[in-house]
Amino acid sequence: MIPGNSTIVVGLPNWIGDAVMCTAALHSIRRSRPDLKIIAVSKPWVSELFRHCPSVDQNIVYHHRNGLMRALDTASLCRTLHSHHPAAAILFQTSFESALAVFLAGVPVRIGQPTDNRRLFLTHPIKLTEAETRSHQVVRYLTVARAAVGTIPADSCPSVNLSDRDRRDAAALLKPLARNGPLITLAPGAAFGPAKRWPPDRFAEFIRRAQVDWRADVVICGGPGDGSIADRIIRDTGSSVVDLTRKASILVQAAVIEQSDLCVSNDSGLMHLAAAMNTRVVAVFGPTVPGVTGPWGNGHIILHEAVPCAPCRYRECPVDHICMTRVTVDSMILAAGEILGEKTESS
Repeated sequence: MIPGNSTIVVGLPNWIGDAVMCTAALHSIRRSRPDLKIIAVSKPWVSELFRHCPSVDQNIVYHHRNGLMRALDTASLCRTLHSHHPAAAILFQTSFESALAVFLAGVPVRIGQPTDNRRLFLTHPIKLTEAETRSHQVVRYLTVARAAVGTIPADSCPSVNLSDRDRRDAAALLKPLARNGPLITLAPGAAFGPAKRWPPDRFAEFIRRAQVDWRADVVICGGPGDGSIADRIIRDTGSSVVDLTRKASILVQAAVIEQSDLCVSNDSGLMHLAAAMNTRVVAVFGPTVPGVTGPWGNGHIILHEAVPCAPCRYRECPVDHICMTRVTVDSMILAAGEILGEKTESS
């Protein structure tokens, strides 16, 4: 399907969590076909994750504007792609626009799922089986990769590469901490919407108890848009907490998470990033399905209350948000204590 020693375009997902999960498929393509030159196309906030990725030879950052300017930006992307003369495009995005772009760029082989009415633009549509549709998102990305390149490594899993500078910058941010107990990172945001966020006052109460019970140092991670959530949590705790939401890049935050003993998170991009850094996670799930978008790997704990209206996948809860409010601080403390206790015993 894809000629040897050729250039391919890989369209990466637009959400950070999806992009992290997609790294397993990206690495599997590199390992299966080391002869290929891989050009990744992604949005700016996603491309940062692949700055040091050995599975990518070149990054093309695509940042479209709205209205007429969006059409101009798409046309510019098409010209850029065409200039590289790629033999194939593997689309991990499921949008109409991503398939249209590689079609207009004249890429001869176009592989992806026939979603969003884009079947016409794909030369090799990958139709998932019913079982594959219900499987974890990592598995679905690997299914597309397997269809594109054939056999892929059985041990493919998500991972994000950091530089020595990322780790040095992280160490500098952590230097003021007492480090008399475990280091816990919190990810209280969720870019998808407030329906996926555990209430900030619950995070604040968790911090107070973690500092008393375990003398924990706590770092809040997230993007600039999570800054107001971090402000509220810090105000409610009345204690010393390090806030990185406006201070550190995604890779520096990944390095902080890598050094932490535990990450407490909503179903978010940082949850997937923590799992990819081999940091154990306690994750709160409400309107989404843990079996599909839960943290990849072993040792993680998911707090999920079964309620009649879930999974709804709404960005904002139109009712009373019981899927999240039923998850108690007590249950979070219990889950966190289980992981921290096992870590202490094994060290």
